[in-house]
Amino acid sequence: MNINEPLKNEKLNSIIEQLKATNTDKSETNFFKYLKKSTLLIPIVKDNNDENIKISILDLQQTNGEKYIPLFTEWVDLKSFPNFEHVDGWLVNWEDYQKLLLSNPVWNGVVINPNSYNIVLNREQMGIVESDQLKKGEKVYTGIPKETPTDLIKKLIKVFKRHQYIKKAYILQIVRENELPNLLLIIESDVGINVFINDINSVVKKYLAKDMVLDIMPLEDDFSKQATHDVSPFYIKNKI
Repeated sequence: MNINEPLKNEKLNSIIEQLKATNTDKSETNFFKYLKKSTLLIPIVKDNNDENIKISILDLQQTNGEKYIPLFTEWVDLKSFPNFEHVDGWLVNWEDYQKLLLSNPVWNGVVINPNSYNIVLNREQMGIVESDQLKKGEKVYTGIPKETPTDLIKKLIKVFKRHQYIKKAYILQIVRENELPNLLLIIESDVGINVFINDINSVVKKYLAKDMVLDIMPLEDDFSKQATHDVSPFYIKNKI
C-alpha cells in the first residue's frame, strides 16, 4: 500500500480540462483512456496502533444520502479536503478503486477533484468506462492477434470458470483509427459483463505488453458478431 508519496498528473489534468471545455465524444473517450492508466489519491485516516496498519476511507455524502469515494489527481487538490492536516493520501490505480467501489454497496460511485473538476462517475458509468464501447462511425479493424497472448488466455480461462454465466470468449486484435493495435476480448454471457469485470481486471494488467490495452465488450451487437464470425473461441463453457 502506497501512502503519502509524491504524485503529479499534469497530463490527466489537461485532458480533464479539455473534457470540461468541449464535452465531445472524442474528449470523453480520451479522458476514460487516461483515467484507467492514472494513479490518484484517496483521503484516508490511518490507525497505527496495531502491527498491521488499518485505514478508514473518508467518503463524501450528498444531501440525498448517496455516498461517493473522492479521488484527487494531485496533492494540491487533496489539501482542499476538510481537516486536511489529519488526512493521509492513499495512492490507488484504476483496479484499486474499482474494486473498492464494486465490492462495497455503500458507495454509489466516485467523484474526481470534488472542489474543482467535480467529475462524478456512478456505478453504471464505471461499467461503461470499462466496456470502452465503440463510438458510432469510428473506423476499426479486427483480426487474429499476430502473437497469441497465451499466458493471458490461461489466466482468463481460470476467471471464466468461476462465473457460470460466461458461455464463450474470443480474443482478437483491434486497430482503431490513428491508434496502435490493442487486444479485444469479446464475451458471450447470460448477464452483463459488469458482473465479472472486476475479476477480469485483477489478472489483465500483469499479462499485457507495455502500453497495450485490453478492450472488453459483450457479444450482442452487429460489430461483435461480425468480428467473431469465422473466429474460434478460446473458451467454451464446460469444454475447457
